[in-house]
Amino acid sequence: MFMPDLTPLVLAAHRNNYEILKILLDRGATVPMPHDVKCGCDECIQQSEEDSLRHSLSRLNEYKALASPSLIALSSSDPLLTAFQLSWELRGLAFAEPV
Repeated sequence: MFMPDLTPLVLAAHRNNYEILKILLDRGATVPMPHDVKCGCDECIQQSEEDSLRHSLSRLNEYKALASPSLIALSSSDPLLTAFQLSWELRGLAFAEPV
């Protein structure tokens, strides 16, 4: 059984499946951008209160998908810049994510 945040696009990105990613992106699929670690929106607060581990795992799944080389190549006009920006963002989050 898969968690609700594991969409076909996220799963294809996790597997780095270029062909499936291309098909899904051509048909309008998008990877949801993870909310900030200190996000105070109703959805984040509710998810954190219900199951903080699942909420963190959901964020990790989204970032893992965003780090897919195939997804970066297909969705970015400058893949190298995108990879470096994601790297810096993840570096900052490594210290900010609650343990």
